[in-house]
Amino acid sequence: MKKETTLQIALCRYIRFQYPGVFFASDMSGMSTTKTQAKLACAMRSGNGWPDLFIAEAKGPYHGLFIELKASREELYTKEGFFRNNEHIQKQNAIRLQLSDKGFCAKFACGFDEAQKIVDEYLNLK
Repeated sequence: MKKETTLQIALCRYIRFQYPGVFFASDMSGMSTTKTQAKLACAMRSGNGWPDLFIAEAKGPYHGLFIELKASREELYTKEGFFRNNEHIQKQNAIRLQLSDKGFCAKFACGFDEAQKIVDEYLNLK
C-alpha cells in the first residue's frame, strides 16, 4: 500500500473518531484499480488534480475543507521551498487555488501531523 494511501486512511480514522458528526469523503484516484475501474472513476470526476479529501462542514467564511495529502514535504517542495516544477503538482495547486476562489478552504498537507493540525484548526473555526 502506498504511503499516501496509509496516510489518508489514518486521517479518515482520526476524523471519524475525533469528529463523529462530520461528513467527509475521500477521492479514490490514487488507489490501484483495474483499467475498467480507472476509466469509470475518470468519467465520474471533473478532471485531474482533485484533492484527496473533502470535509463537508461549513466553518467561518468557508463552505468546506479540501486537503491534498502528501506523504512528505519532498514530494511537494524543492529544497528552496518552492512548489516542484512537476505537471501533476502544478495541476493540484491550480485546483487548490480555484477551490479557494470559490469559497472553500483548500490546503496541502505533508504527513499526518500537518494534516491533523489542518483538520483540527478548520473544524474549530467559529
